[in-house]
Amino acid sequence: MNEPLIPDAAAGNQRKRGFQVAGMPLWAIAFLLLTAAVSLIASHYRLIGGDDLLELWCDRVGSLRQLLHIQRTSPLAIDPFFYHIVTFVGIRLFGVRPFLLRLPSLAGFLAMQVCLFYFVRRIASERAAVFALAFPVITGGFGYTLQIRPYGVLLGLFGVAMLSWQIAVRRDDHRAWALVALALSLAAAINTHYYGFLFLLPLCAGELVRVWQRRRLDIPMIAAMGAGMSGVLFLLPFLKGAAEFREHFEASSVSYRSILQTYNFILLEKDAFDARTNHLLAVALGLSFGLILWSCVRQWRGKVLNLPAIQGSASTMERSLR
Repeated sequence: MNEPLIPDAAAGNQRKRGFQVAGMPLWAIAFLLLTAAVSLIASHYRLIGGDDLLELWCDRVGSLRQLLHIQRTSPLAIDPFFYHIVTFVGIRLFGVRPFLLRLPSLAGFLAMQVCLFYFVRRIASERAAVFALAFPVITGGFGYTLQIRPYGVLLGLFGVAMLSWQIAVRRDDHRAWALVALALSLAAAINTHYYGFLFLLPLCAGELVRVWQRRRLDIPMIAAMGAGMSGVLFLLPFLKGAAEFREHFEASSVSYRSILQTYNFILLEKDAFDARTNHLLAVALGLSFGLILWSCVRQWRGKVLNLPAIQGSASTMERSLR
């Protein structure tokens, strides 16, 4: 039995307005091009430093076997193995050229923007989707496009997993490709950075809400999520080596201060503020999350959060992303 159909929030976007590519309007494409242009220009003049040097020190080796040995025994850059392979291949192909080695981070950030657009457009409007696409550029997260570090790639994988989950839950059939994309992006995210585990929290929460609404399990979805989570098995050989350096990193524990410092950097591009400003930020974040929760509760009571099913199959990428 299909899930109850309700009017799609993005139904008003069905009609094309002006020039579009894969359902994306001209101004959204312009924001993507602007993001790429600013990042590439800044990357051309930016010198490598900090953690980028650790990444290059580990990955500039003669063979993949040597890289594997370093990451298992004495990893200076304690990220999982996936991004090290990306950087290793890049160095073998192009040499130590920071401009080219930063391209995976930029590609991941752009992928996140595209996924945000389609995700938000389906549940809100085209204007809201363009805002969601453009907003990350004015946050501290944009700086990840200028790093030879895994964070930009991680953001892109998060975006792919989020959009794949949304497409899969809104289709009755012909969703195998979305489930495969979900499993692969989750496995890759977990093996790109240890922070990849954090994405499992909202994803599992969303699926639990869906199970509560449907009163039954979606076995293919759970299987896809489980397959993605099984990527943790590839981390096991490297955990012992990474644990040796745990005490020397600021993120060894999670505290009230570390959480606020993260939001300071992402939203305001500041590493730290005085205590009073931190408390004001905490109040603002608490009110924001409270309003979001209150809005969700109201919609649940009004029974308007049932995810609509999309009947039939889509013959083109444009139709499947709408």
